Amino acid sequence: MEKKFKVKSTAPNQPHKVAQCVLSNLTA
Repeated sequence: MEKKFKVKSTAPNQPHKVAQCVLSNLTA
């Protein structure tokens, strides 16, 4: 879960990547 937030902070200009990470977390 923390990784998701980390990616969000690391890639604020990459909403696509963030969305994918969030989706993966929800499905996980």
